[in-house]
Amino acid sequence: MTESTGKQNRKHKRLNVDLPVKILLSEGDVVKAHLANLSVSGAGISYPVAADKGVVLELQFDVTTRKGRQSIQVKSQVVHNFLFKNQYIIGVSFLNISDQQARILGEYLLILQSLRRQS
Repeated sequence: MTESTGKQNRKHKRLNVDLPVKILLSEGDVVKAHLANLSVSGAGISYPVAADKGVVLELQFDVTTRKGRQSIQVKSQVVHNFLFKNQYIIGVSFLNISDQQARILGEYLLILQSLRRQS
């Protein structure tokens, strides 16, 4: 099932989040940013400057599930950028997410969605 969002077609629903993320660059540098939204197949990264479409970024971030804090490290590819409130939202698609990481993200997103319904 694909969710159509504007000009984009998404495989999975994205939820708004505010999670710190480290972007590991190919030169060995680490850039700190925030995830603005997240799904099992991609994310939106809030950052002051845009990223070139097609660039591959390695992301590292933590989510909390019933098993506690879980670390996710995944390669992703920039698919778009847009300006929102003086920050760019860099849309990325995950490239090599393992089944285990997908399950962890799925559980985190279900917990988050359930908590938001209760509020």
